[in-house]
Amino acid sequence: MSGLCPICNSFCTVELICRHCGHQAQDLGRFTDMLGPYSPYRDIEDLEMTHADAASTDSACIHVCECPTCRKSFLVGFNEWQG
Repeated sequence: MSGLCPICNSFCTVELICRHCGHQAQDLGRFTDMLGPYSPYRDIEDLEMTHADAASTDSACIHVCECPTCRKSFLVGFNEWQG
């Protein structure tokens, strides 16, 4: 069972630094939402079973981040709050 991602649910904000150039990066949302046009409407548990991501863990919500300066993208895992 998934926990609550504090970033997805706007419980807190985060400042991301680009791993490539050191400038501020942007959070583009959950990695699983970008897998296809209907991904945001599927159950989270179902999506977690259909993708294989090395950075994925049971207690992390994986987000895609992009730097507007160098245009590089990277993945960041945010710890989910368990209830």
